[in-house]
Amino acid sequence: MNIERNEFGTGDALVIMHHGNSLDSTIFMPLINELINKYKIITLCLPEHGNSERPDKYNIRDLSQSIVDNINIETVTKYILAHSLSGHLILQEIHKLKDVARVICVGTPALGEITDITSAFTRGWGN
Repeated sequence: MNIERNEFGTGDALVIMHHGNSLDSTIFMPLINELINKYKIITLCLPEHGNSERPDKYNIRDLSQSIVDNINIETVTKYILAHSLSGHLILQEIHKLKDVARVICVGTPALGEITDITSAFTRGWGN
């Protein structure tokens, strides 16, 4: 699947940034502007966000696999910054990621042992 991919900077270390739901990679621009002289930065957009294609199937497993596939294109050691939904998607498939030194999830609430991500957003809300 074609997803929007933007590259900034030329540093030795690679940072991959992945935004949350209903956003796009521009959310990271203030941070990119601070880091651009120190790191190579790649931003990836979720399917059907930014200029990314709409997936044939829109489900957690396929979204997670799309992220893994696009992160693993880079064969150097990398650091990942994931926001909100992207954090959940990356954590779900973290065992498939290659050459990742660290993953930082921001705004990604813990789900405990929930295996169905949709139940995380309804538990305790009268259901």
